[in-house]
Amino acid sequence: MPRPTGFTFIELLIVLAIAGVLALAASQAWSGPYRRTERASVRAALVAAMADLERHHAQAGSYASAGDDTSPLGRWPRTQEHPRGYRLAAHPCPNQALTHCVEVAASPVRPHADCGTLILRSTGERFIETAGARQPAPASCWP
Repeated sequence: MPRPTGFTFIELLIVLAIAGVLALAASQAWSGPYRRTERASVRAALVAAMADLERHHAQAGSYASAGDDTSPLGRWPRTQEHPRGYRLAAHPCPNQALTHCVEVAASPVRPHADCGTLILRSTGERFIETAGARQPAPASCWP
């Protein structure tokens, strides 16, 4: 009697389960570098926005728009083109006038548990804000 050839249903399910586990591991391994690339793009956008504000400060002596001492120069908030998307906003540093300090913040459209909102001040200080709590930016978020 000839032996049947092919795979049994159980063998097929085992192969599919192994392929699923490998695909899950690969997708998790890819998400870390993707997030780092995303944050690098946003950091570059923050630095570019701060450079525009610094140029204005060098010419006008203030980060404020002409005739308005309460809002920074430029159109804020603005959206940074990126697959996930960030919203850039500029505002005076807490308890300081726009003639002395401004900060640019990049808030993710979809929340990030590890880094949250990235903040760059004109003084060079870097912060993150997660769940409403501000803290100095760790090297994992802003190297």
